[in-house]
Amino acid sequence: MKFRGIDTFRQPWVLGVIFFSAFCGSLLTWGLVTFMSNQSSVSFGAIRISEASKPLIHPLLAYNTPEMQTVSPLEEALKLIVSTSIKNKQLTTASVYYRDLNTGRWFGINQDQKFVPASLFKVPLMIAYLKDAEKNPNLLSTKVVNDLVSDENVNETIKALQSVKQGERYTVDELLHYMIDSSDNNATVLLFKNVNQDTLKKVFSDLDIQIPTTGINTDFISVDNYSFLFRVLYNATYLSHEMSEKGLEMLSKIDFEDGLRTSSIPKSITIADKFGEYYLIENGKVGEHQLHDCGIVYHPKHPYLLCVMTKGEKIEDLEKLIQDISKMAYRYVNNMK
Repeated sequence: MKFRGIDTFRQPWVLGVIFFSAFCGSLLTWGLVTFMSNQSSVSFGAIRISEASKPLIHPLLAYNTPEMQTVSPLEEALKLIVSTSIKNKQLTTASVYYRDLNTGRWFGINQDQKFVPASLFKVPLMIAYLKDAEKNPNLLSTKVVNDLVSDENVNETIKALQSVKQGERYTVDELLHYMIDSSDNNATVLLFKNVNQDTLKKVFSDLDIQIPTTGINTDFISVDNYSFLFRVLYNATYLSHEMSEKGLEMLSKIDFEDGLRTSSIPKSITIADKFGEYYLIENGKVGEHQLHDCGIVYHPKHPYLLCVMTKGEKIEDLEKLIQDISKMAYRYVNNMK
């Protein structure tokens, strides 16, 4: 049994009809979103502390919440994208979580559906180390020898940008950067071997994420659960201001252009996100793929949290869905007053 990622594409003449109907639906949806986002105005939201030296966190003091939540036109638009993709057999299922970080308004699409987290698991592991570093400042400078005998990146489709070398010594801080910035599985294994297991368990318990007894390669995380990790980092409500900023700074250096980062979002806009991909090969057959991307898009006026988790036959279709959702969300937010 092996866990890894893969590529592919397909289909004949029916594509003409599908593409035409999808184009018409997309045109209508984009028009609706642009119109409705121009109509929106809010008189409620979060009361926050502003720290010029820590631009990625926005510590939360309190919320002014509305008495009623209205259905967002963005929610309807994203539901249409997901349902059309499922109908056209471009994916099996998908979940979406969106939250306006100024107002606290949010919605979910299939938000309780469970998925395999894959590399998304690296974020709570990072948080566990940063939590312990608050009490033990020397932890991040502690050195660890890479004594792994095998390369944990060998079966990955989305390759690590950089990886630790066998026999070399690295500080915990360096390993965290390799794990998050470069998505290096070797650094992840070393960190997991050396983590304070009690702290890691407490992170999952405190943030209400249940780890299954059957192992992490089972569907056990939802967009609703996982998005909470980014919320506590942004709000600086679980880690100190310094450590929350440090965690988001690492996440903002990830260079993954097949997910939330699309050509529609200017390069000047910071995105702090984490992606994860997974599939199972059993008895020589490739199983269903999963691809996820979750993070914060730092729009200058309307920062928002977007988390998309997907399952389907072809990874290219899953990448396209995540990008279509991200494009639609940014267009909606960018047209808000």
